[in-house]
Formats: sequence, C-alpha cells, structure tokens
Amino acid sequence: MSGLADNLQNSLLDRLDRAYPSFNGAWRVHVDDVGGIVQVTNIMLSNRWGFLMHITNIDPEGRNVVRNAGELLERYNVSRAMKVDLDTIFNMPRNRRGDLSAFHG
Repeated sequence: MSGLADNLQNSLLDRLDRAYPSFNGAWRVHVDDVGGIVQVTNIMLSNRWGFLMHITNIDPEGRNVVRNAGELLERYNVSRAMKVDLDTIFNMPRNRRGDLSAFHG
C-alpha cells in the first residue's frame, strides 16, 4: 500500500472511531489504491459484509464514509447512538458464521 493509501486508511479509521466510539477498534478499512476502492467492514457485525466506495467519491472529511457506516449499523438494527450497549450487540441473533443477522424489512 502506498503512503497516500496509508494516510487515507488512517484518516478514515480515525473518523469512524470518533463518529461511533462504541465501535472503536472494530472498523476495518482496506484501501485498494490500484483498483481505486475502499472497503469498510465492522468486525462486531460481520467479518464478510460491509460496503465499498470508489476513492474518487470520498469527500476530504470522510463524511460520506461515516454516513455509509451508519447505514451499515442500521442494516443490522444497531443504533448510530454515541453509546451502544455492547452486551446487546453480542446477544443479537447470529448466523452460523458468527455474523449478525441483517434486517431484511
């Protein structure tokens, strides 16, 4: 990964941790600078499912990444609130792989 990709990754991780402090350390951001995409997942929710964004579509402050991360939380029926009860998250229904069951409503 290039220095620019490292900077983007660290910046987005910091932004996500500040926006959703209950999930500090749970966000995973992978920057593929050759392919031009960023992959974001939250290991408390799922090791496999998250979202992709084109690097060119990410605003300098990373607000759209934070917004999409909030939508990911909502997809799993988890509040975007500043403080989330982690016991509730760990006791939510999970599939055989250990991923939270996403809301399909």
